[in-house]
Amino acid sequence: NGKRNIRMQDAQIGDSVLTQGGSYEEIYSFGHINPKQVAEFVQLQTKSTTLELTSDHLLWVKTDSNNDQPQYMPASLAKVGDVLSNGEAIVKRQMVQRRGVYAPFTRSGTIVVNDVVCSTYVTMQPDSAYMKVGIFVTPISWHWMDWMGEQLLLQLNLVNNHPQHYTVEGISVVRGAVVLPMVKWILSQHVVIQVMVFLPVVLLFLVLSHVQLSLLLLCCAYMVRIWLRRRRRALCKELSK
Repeated sequence: NGKRNIRMQDAQIGDSVLTQGGSYEEIYSFGHINPKQVAEFVQLQTKSTTLELTSDHLLWVKTDSNNDQPQYMPASLAKVGDVLSNGEAIVKRQMVQRRGVYAPFTRSGTIVVNDVVCSTYVTMQPDSAYMKVGIFVTPISWHWMDWMGEQLLLQLNLVNNHPQHYTVEGISVVRGAVVLPMVKWILSQHVVIQVMVFLPVVLLFLVLSHVQLSLLLLCCAYMVRIWLRRRRRALCKELSK
């Protein structure tokens, strides 16, 4: 109902939170939720805000090395001088220890924390924003891969059911017991096996993303067509009077 700031540990499934682009989306799940776990966090300070994330968590950053094009990158790669989504540069970076680990999921895969746009996902490869196969860095970002994988889980109704179940570490059962171990196992295999597995997955995700866009455009075109048809009938009736 009313808009207010809430602490991460107070966020619950069903809460609407601010996301990239200024829209509000419901939290439909938690990838990780463990109020008792003690973990290392990367603390990033700007002129007006402070942000704390685990090193593998992705956030929206503009660096000198990415041609002024913002990208989702692991917090471990953020450095002093990089610019966050609020337009402010990082002035201090340090590691801190905190109790409580939380990763709320939204449909867009984004969330605004302390006025800074963050991904709700993590990289599967330490210190890399993009999927690496052997020594090669692909143009496929882990944020996109995670988002597409999550859309598939949503379509299969595997991660938005209630009540939701978590491992003893606080990780969603589907992700922690199936998806994450499988991805990590594949990444530990020979390059040939990685290519054989990831290539069809990426192609499938690309097809699905284009199908979704095409279906959206078709639905919009259909709705516009219906509206024009009804409008034309209404005008015809007015003219016939």
